[in-house]
Amino acid sequence: MALAAENMGTPANDREPFAAFIGDDVTRATLSRVASDNGWSDQRILDGGIAEALQLLSGIPTPHLLITDLSGSPDPLEDMAKLAHVCDENTRVIALGTINDITLYRALAELGIEDYLLKPISAEALSGAISKVPERHSA
Repeated sequence: MALAAENMGTPANDREPFAAFIGDDVTRATLSRVASDNGWSDQRILDGGIAEALQLLSGIPTPHLLITDLSGSPDPLEDMAKLAHVCDENTRVIALGTINDITLYRALAELGIEDYLLKPISAEALSGAISKVPERHSA
């Protein structure tokens, strides 16, 4: 299930395959390896977390896969709900964070995220989560 969206008129071919908003160097390095393995540019790994994602993605086509860091968020659920309003219909979201709470995980899943991974993440765990993300866009 994709994160709910309001920008639903964007053609699938006009969207980037991937983008990430990451708040720390360790996660950025891990994601850079995973991006390379998937043939994605590490230039799509941007500094920041959910606040920067909201600011930068508002009003532009969102990528097919979005990875965002919730670590600095005072209210991850509220921020993810806001993100849902700026994402295109078939954007898939993987969230990263430091809160190990099943209630948070379930609430994020109800919002439509594909997965929530605890930091620090391994390349194997991130690759596994990405490989499970369904592609529900037209090629």
